[in-house]
Amino acid sequence: LELEWCRELVQAQIPFTTVVRPGHPLRVVPAAADQHDADLILVGNRGVGSATTLGLGRTSLRLLRHSGRPVLVAPEPGVGSHHLPLRRILVAVDDSPAADQAIQVVAGFATAFGSAITILRALDADTARSPDDTAPTPRVGDHLPAMARLLSDQGVAVQTLIRRGDPVDVVRAAATSLDPDLVAVGARACRHPRSSHLGHVSRSV
Repeated sequence: LELEWCRELVQAQIPFTTVVRPGHPLRVVPAAADQHDADLILVGNRGVGSATTLGLGRTSLRLLRHSGRPVLVAPEPGVGSHHLPLRRILVAVDDSPAADQAIQVVAGFATAFGSAITILRALDADTARSPDDTAPTPRVGDHLPAMARLLSDQGVAVQTLIRRGDPVDVVRAAATSLDPDLVAVGARACRHPRSSHLGHVSRSV
């Protein structure tokens, strides 16, 4: 079974270790990730269970909610397969620590795959208005340029985009127009087992 599950890794001569443990995936997967100090958790997605409206299966959604490590959810075979390799990455950011973590994660992808990164900042109409409540004006401070410099200093091709509007709509529109191979967003993890907390943008995109 190991060779069947990991056929592509064997063919690519990528070192790997298989671990089989009894228990619920929501306990077993984070525990294994902690034991191996994983930089990324990758899970497949069947889009079934309690989160069909989000296009996410129950396990993948809960891992996104509760994991303290970055989680990458891969679609079923045949869905989005034309997007590999990772040539273009779109990362949506705000001023939160979760956004900084997303930048760190995609920086690793970009240096490994030679990807170009677009950093997208969405400005809500309410938060983007000038003090006299007239026309909206951008307010991004130094955070966005600092993120771009961090990537550029690592030799990553990077561009920044600022768009006004609802963040979910802005990210979806950018993903459609730019056709990135990966869309990354930061999300605050929540440890409470009954909590449904996952950032609104993370859930909706």
